[in-house]
Amino acid sequence: MKRKHFLLALVALVVALAAAAYMFRAPVLTGMGEFLVVTTPLQKADIIVALGGSKERRQDAVELLREGVAPRVMFTGNDVDKKDYQCEGITEEATILPPGPSYSTYDDANVVLKAAEENNFRSVIIVTSPYHLRRSGFIFHEVFKGRRVNLMFHASRIKAFQMDKWWKSYIGRKLVLKEYMGLVYYWVKY
Repeated sequence: MKRKHFLLALVALVVALAAAAYMFRAPVLTGMGEFLVVTTPLQKADIIVALGGSKERRQDAVELLREGVAPRVMFTGNDVDKKDYQCEGITEEATILPPGPSYSTYDDANVVLKAAEENNFRSVIIVTSPYHLRRSGFIFHEVFKGRRVNLMFHASRIKAFQMDKWWKSYIGRKLVLKEYMGLVYYWVKY
């Protein structure tokens, strides 16, 4: 008899937890998305860097350049060349070619560090997608540890989905869950 009561209580608990999870799914999932978005107040900087991955990142970096937030811009990625800047209407004086290719956010951070050291930059604005801000901030701060460079982070626009409804689209689920896996990986690694 005791076993039957225990099983009934266990089933009731599981049903209650499932109902609560269903009822509170939107605020919990919204919070998971918002956790990834970590921006810093922007100040004048020496350079704006658009991390590779989307054209929106580049477009927003160029917009900041035109607003006069910094006098130079750099794009990262594995195949950046002068034409990328020309297509955005950026003068040669305002461009910095990356000192090497990058295939990951960790590579991006090392490329930006090298460019900062070569050009004596003391302040850098990193432009990346909102869902990528927390992980890129973590990586950049690790790579730049001990350097006297002020890092600022700016969220680019994204057209594929909205951060407050990321779980409602395939691309949103894919990107946000990938970021959480990346956070766990870098947390364990460092």
